[in-house]
Amino acid sequence: MVKQGRLTQVQSDLAFLKATVAGLATAESLASIASSQTDLASNQTDLATGLEAAQTAIEELTAQLANVDSEEDLAAITDALAEVQADVRELLEANAEINQSITINNLATLDFVESIIASGTNEPNVVINGSVTIESTFANSSPAYNARINAITNKIATILGNTNTNIGLNIISSASSTVSFNELVFIDNTLTEAGFGFIHPKLSTITGDVTIAHSGAADYSILISAGNISLGSGLTSVDFGSVMIQSISSTGSGTGIIYLPKATKFVAGTAQATTVIVPKATVVSFGGEKQTTAVVTATVENSVITTNSKEINGALTVNGHSGSKLSAPNLVNPWATTIGAIASADFPKVTEFKGNSTIAAKTVSVPELAKTVSGTLNITVAEVFNAPKLATTMTVTATKAETVSVKSSSNAALVLPAVKTLTLVEQGTTTDFNSAGYAALESFTITGAQGKAPFISTVAKTIWITGSKLKTVNIAGGDIDNATVTGDLTSLTTAGEIKAFTLHDADKLASANIGPAHLEGSAAAEFTVTNNDELASLTPTALDETGNINISGNAKLASLDLSSLVTIPFAGTYTITIENNALTGSFIEAQIKSNDLMTLMPYFTTAIAS
Repeated sequence: MVKQGRLTQVQSDLAFLKATVAGLATAESLASIASSQTDLASNQTDLATGLEAAQTAIEELTAQLANVDSEEDLAAITDALAEVQADVRELLEANAEINQSITINNLATLDFVESIIASGTNEPNVVINGSVTIESTFANSSPAYNARINAITNKIATILGNTNTNIGLNIISSASSTVSFNELVFIDNTLTEAGFGFIHPKLSTITGDVTIAHSGAADYSILISAGNISLGSGLTSVDFGSVMIQSISSTGSGTGIIYLPKATKFVAGTAQATTVIVPKATVVSFGGEKQTTAVVTATVENSVITTNSKEINGALTVNGHSGSKLSAPNLVNPWATTIGAIASADFPKVTEFKGNSTIAAKTVSVPELAKTVSGTLNITVAEVFNAPKLATTMTVTATKAETVSVKSSSNAALVLPAVKTLTLVEQGTTTDFNSAGYAALESFTITGAQGKAPFISTVAKTIWITGSKLKTVNIAGGDIDNATVTGDLTSLTTAGEIKAFTLHDADKLASANIGPAHLEGSAAAEFTVTNNDELASLTPTALDETGNINISGNAKLASLDLSSLVTIPFAGTYTITIENNALTGSFIEAQIKSNDLMTLMPYFTTAIAS
C-alpha cells in the first residue's frame, strides 16, 4: 500500500525537477551558463548532453511512478530522484567560475567583487557557486556606483546558492539604485527582493522559495518554475505567467491565501490558491491542477477571472463586479459552486456540478454539462442558459432565463418561470414532458432520442405541448410514443417517428407541416386532428402504417391529402373518422365523389385485399 500523501509529494517533486531541467536546457540558458568557459562550444555541448541525460532519467522515473505498488517502490524512486538532482547540481558546479558567495553592500565590498568578476564588455558571464547578496542603497548618492554594481550583476548567469544558509539571491535596492541581472537564467536556491524590484529579462528557473517584499510590480512571466512564493501586500501587479509554482501566498498569510489590496493584476499560472482577494485587479489567473477550494474576490469593473484548475474538490466561490467575466477552461466536475452577480461564467469542459450550485452570472455557458446527479443547479440571473448536453436528474432552476436549451428533462426538474424559447435537444425515450407550466413560453422545440428495438417497450414517453402564450412548436425528429399539441399556437412543424399524434383545439393554427412517420417496431400509429377552428388544409407527408384516424370538427378544413398512407398495420381492427370539416364531396351508392377523400382509396384497397 502506498500512502497517497507521499505519492503526491514525489509526483510534485518530479514535475518540478522536470520543469527546472527544461528551463536550463534552452539554447539561451546553455549559452549563458557555458559562456564563462574557455572552450565555449565544447562546454555548451557537454552541458546540453548532461541535461539531456537528466531529462531521460526524469522521463523514466515518471513512467515508473505510474506503476508504483508499494512504499518500497516509492522509496527507490525517491532515492533515484535525489541522485538526478545531485547530478544536475554537479553539472552546473562544473561550470562555476566563482566558488564562493559574494556580497555587495558598500564601496569596499564593491571593490572586492570587481577584483574577482571581470565586468568588461567582452568578458564572459560567470556561474556563482554560492549565494549573491546585493544591498545597493549605498549607491543612491552616486549613479557611478550604481553603474558599477550593474556591470558586475549583468555578468552573472547562474547562482547555485549557499547550501549552508539556503540563500540564493538576496537584493535590497531602491528606485535610485535599481539592480539588473540581464544574463541571469537560473537560481538554485531562494530569492528575496525588498525595497524595489530588480531587472531579470532571462530568469527562467528558481528552485527555492521566492519572497517579494517590495511594492510596485513583480513580473516573472517568463519563468518556467519556482518554489514557494510569498508576496508583499504593497505589490501593484503580479505576473507569474504559466509558471509551475509549488505554492503561493501573501506574506504572513496561510499557504494559498492571497490578499493584494493594491494589485491591478494577479497572474499565478498553475499555483494553487484557495483564497484570492484582489479587489482592484482587472486580470486574475491562478489554479493548481487539483485544489481543495477556491474563493475569489475581484470587484473592479470588467475584471477577467480565470481559474486554471481541472479539479476543485470543495467549494468554488467567485465574487466580482457586474461587468466581471469568469473562465474555467480546464474544470471538469466541480463540487458546490457559487458565482456572484457577474457578467458571464464560462465552463467549457464541466460535465457535472457535483454539489448544490448557484450561478448568478448574466450569461452562463456550459456546453459539455451532461448531468446534475449530485446536486441542484440554480441559474438565478442569466437570460440565456445553453446546456445542450444536459440530461437533468436533479432540479435545475433558471429564474430569469428567456432562452434555454437542454438535452433532456422532465418539466418537474426544469424550473423556468421566464422562459420564452425552450429547446429539448434529445429528449430521453422514457422521459415525459409537459409544457403547460411555462407561462411565458412562446416557442418550443423538441427532438426525441433515438429508440432501440423493441420500440414498443423502449420508447415510452408522453409529450404534452400547450401554453397560453405558445405560438411556435417544432417537433424536430426522433422517437416519441405519444405527442399532443393544443393551444393558441400559430406555427406547427412535426417530424420524426411518433406512435400517437394529436392536434386538438389549436384554434389559431391556419396551416401545419405534419411530417411524422410511424414508430417502427411499435403498434399501429394513431393520428388525431380535431376541433382546430382555423386549420384550412392538412397534408401529412410521411404518415403510414396508421390504424385509428380521427379528423373531425375542423370548421375550415377544406383540403385534405392522406396519400402518404400506403402500408396497412400488421394486424388489428381500426376506425377512420372524417367528419364535420369543410371538405366538399359525398358518398353516393358506395362511390366517393371527393378529391380529398379519394386520397384514401389506395389505403382502403390495400386493406380490403389483406
